[in-house]
Amino acid sequence: MDLQGIGAISASAVAALGIPIAVMVGRWQMRGASESARAGVAQAEATYRAALDAVRAETSATYVQWRRSTQREAYVAFLLASHQLLATADLLTGRANWSLTDESWAALKAELGPLRTALLNAQLIVTLEGSEDVVDLSGPLKDLTFQVARNLEKHAEMGRAWSKVTQMCEDENRAMVANPAAPRPATRPASFLRAALGHLGQKVRQHATDGDYRLLEDVPAEVAQAAEVVSRAFAALPSLAISSEERARLLDMQYLGLPARLPEHERQTSDLKQARKDFIKAAREELSLPSHGPF
Repeated sequence: MDLQGIGAISASAVAALGIPIAVMVGRWQMRGASESARAGVAQAEATYRAALDAVRAETSATYVQWRRSTQREAYVAFLLASHQLLATADLLTGRANWSLTDESWAALKAELGPLRTALLNAQLIVTLEGSEDVVDLSGPLKDLTFQVARNLEKHAEMGRAWSKVTQMCEDENRAMVANPAAPRPATRPASFLRAALGHLGQKVRQHATDGDYRLLEDVPAEVAQAAEVVSRAFAALPSLAISSEERARLLDMQYLGLPARLPEHERQTSDLKQARKDFIKAAREELSLPSHGPF
């Protein structure tokens, strides 16, 4: 075979060999590109997941912060509502004197109504936003607040009614001093009433009972007799001198005693303080607990 034939054969062989080599190189290049693509996708996915986790973490932290803020505001509002009702009722006891006009006294008492409503509303918000433990403790605190405030309110009502009778007695005395030559009245109704009420209270205390004698059938004779004298004393007063509410409070004062000075009131006040401590403790624990948020 001449050199030209050999060259042709060699060229054909090289050409035939070059085809699979090119294919192999192309395949390796494609494999490298595919692996690079997969690596890129994996990196993109990792970046996306990291970004998503960061967004979730930030959203969760924001939610937890908002949730804690909402609960804290609800708890604080409830505690303040309880305090304001008690403070106003206690202030009322210091103003239960006859120097206040009926209008001023009514305005003072009227402040208690909205404060009671505010406490109910605040406790409702705690029920909606608070944890189960905090909600359970809000009930006793609300009930005791109402009870103690009512005791103070009744105490003030009794004090004002008694102050009114005392003022009427002083008016009777001043009238006698101002007109010494005037005929002495056969009786002084207000003074008679005050003495009769004091005597009734004394007899009730001497025959102490757990109930209210006005609701019992078995009443000691001395108590019954004193009550009859009080009834006559009320009847001897000028018309409209004492209102029906004032009369009821004057009788409550003798049969039941001043609410704010009774052992029951002391126990309720002590229970109220403990209920407040328990609520605050549970609220603090709730607000300090870690939370995973909504995600």
